[in-house]
Amino acid sequence: IGDSHAAQLNLSFDKLGQAQGKSFQVLTASSCVPIKGFDVERISAGAQKDCLAQIDYTQTQLPRFTNVVMAGKWSYQLESKAFEQALKNFLVETANRHQHVTILAQLPMFNGNPVRAERLAKLGITSQLQPLQNIDESNAKLAQIAQAYKHVTFKNFSKIQLFTNAPFHDGQLIYMDAHHLNEVGAVRYAQA
Repeated sequence: IGDSHAAQLNLSFDKLGQAQGKSFQVLTASSCVPIKGFDVERISAGAQKDCLAQIDYTQTQLPRFTNVVMAGKWSYQLESKAFEQALKNFLVETANRHQHVTILAQLPMFNGNPVRAERLAKLGITSQLQPLQNIDESNAKLAQIAQAYKHVTFKNFSKIQLFTNAPFHDGQLIYMDAHHLNEVGAVRYAQA
């Protein structure tokens, strides 16, 4: 469950499912974590209708699962006190259904376009692409929220070897833009 930062992991969960003999249902919406109470008024007007529809659909699907995985652009989502409260309410709701929740840390994001940086590198031009620092703060806040619930696990894979030279890994670009993994990155994330 999550926004586009969960959707970027579709291929990751496909690969994990194949490797582990499990299946995953992906419930995502652009800019929206589709949980009850999500403050849709702060996202673009064009995304609000889809967000509300996905929240309703997610509510119908949730009771089927024993395990829930969440991912998101936490540096954006946690700026909202209303979202933080909606998340806490969601975690109480999942506890009442005896579900285990794993929250994945936000992955590194950058101050520019990695595709452009790759093109510049091929021309011998060094770009000024840098990782954004507010991710560590939001991941720490999310870890603190997760600690308050016995049925919630926080997993921070943002510092694994895959991201040591991000947006590249073994000489290959693993990002499609400043915020999202590409297919190569999603597969390598699953492998890592």
